[in-house]
Amino acid sequence: MKRALLALLALTPLPAFADNIAICMDAGKSEEICACAAEALAKETTAEDLAQYDAISAVFVEQRAEGLGWVEAWDKAVTTVAGETGMNASTLQTAMNPVGTAHRKAMKGCE
Repeated sequence: MKRALLALLALTPLPAFADNIAICMDAGKSEEICACAAEALAKETTAEDLAQYDAISAVFVEQRAEGLGWVEAWDKAVTTVAGETGMNASTLQTAMNPVGTAHRKAMKGCE
């Protein structure tokens, strides 16, 4: 069921924040919690950081739908987005660490 949802999310045009909602739902949270967390995250991060996090999240969701584990999917997503934007993957990962921490905190705050 989860794979079907992820596959559907990966193929369906989604509204703003949809990618970090999908990553949250992949972590086992409800759609309500994930929507709340997405709104909270948007208030805690810059628009640029949120756009990068969502770009990574979109690739992450695709990779998870293809069967990759969390770490593999995240690493591939960071490498992909870094390549698309001309950034060093390590630099992008370092920049996204606080965003990921804020997202997890937002998820807990919305439970």
